Amino acid sequence: MNPGCIVLDANIAFKSLCTGRGKIRRRISPDSHLKFCCPRFLFVELFKHKERLARASGLTEADLVAGLHELVSQLEFVNEAEIPFGTWM
Repeated sequence: MNPGCIVLDANIAFKSLCTGRGKIRRRISPDSHLKFCCPRFLFVELFKHKERLARASGLTEADLVAGLHELVSQLEFVNEAEIPFGTWM
């Protein structure tokens, strides 16, 4: 994992999609100079709750998929098995 990475919580990822073009979404955008890391399971969770995200955001499916693509392309996914036990504690 990149030491300069900011760990992105699933709730923040969901909120960035639901709030459209708010502050959170701008910080995670390709224009941002910040690097974000998240556990691999976040990828599954985003797509698992895609319909709920669409309802909450009011976005069309095409816009939501575009937002998901934009978000996912900015994240560095970390394999949970590679995180040292001491870090979990």
